[in-house]
Amino acid sequence: MADRTPLLQTIDVDVGIDGHNFARKLNLVIEPGQCWCILGRNGAGKTTLLHTLAGLHKPTAGDIRLDGIPIGTLPRKHIAQQIGVLFQDQEDRFPATVMETVLQGRHPHLHGWQWETPDDITIARQALAQVDLDDLAERNVLTLSGGERQRAAIATLLAQQPRLLLLDEPTNHLDLHHRIHILQRLRTHCQQSGATLIMVLHDINLAARFCDHALLMSGNARIHAGNCNDILQTATLEAAFNHPLVAVETAHGRAWLPR
Repeated sequence: MADRTPLLQTIDVDVGIDGHNFARKLNLVIEPGQCWCILGRNGAGKTTLLHTLAGLHKPTAGDIRLDGIPIGTLPRKHIAQQIGVLFQDQEDRFPATVMETVLQGRHPHLHGWQWETPDDITIARQALAQVDLDDLAERNVLTLSGGERQRAAIATLLAQQPRLLLLDEPTNHLDLHHRIHILQRLRTHCQQSGATLIMVLHDINLAARFCDHALLMSGNARIHAGNCNDILQTATLEAAFNHPLVAVETAHGRAWLPR
């Protein structure tokens, strides 16, 4: 019988900061190959929840399991090989080339003082090509525009080759073309590799277009989670975002416009 252990699972998880609760008794089962979005208004706790799923923020109650094992008991190196995190903003304190920056994604797979191998460099170059930055590999990362730096950060995550990618607003600083292009590449990467994608998004329509599962944070620890077709409903979205919406049908499925 095939192993049905979820890639990531939360069991009665509470999430909060300084007595403010963002989630209560959250139960999620996240499988390989799925693409999840986390949606909600400002201050709903989206980033805190993402960091909790990554093991960077301890839940106030409950258990988070990676491959059936409590994440808090796993070695950090193992977690780094399995989970990749994209933060909202990138900080570069020292000059480095774009290639050197992307190669940092290979560090969880190296041993001690081991240098990157030719295979690591090939993986990094392929990741740069996926985000259309292969021609900037030797540029100083400090000279990149905001959108270019965001794509370099996503390339670093792809070079890491984690089974679970957790991205906090991956479309930050990206123009319209690269916003669509990057989300399409990320979804294709998950479909082809079996990796799982969980990303915080602000755009309901991008979430509906590129994700198959949604986690909608409505404030006061109210969370709706499940298949996008079930969760992304006009009345539910209006309640979550506290604004009236009108649904329209497009070539890419349903979309919502503010009234």
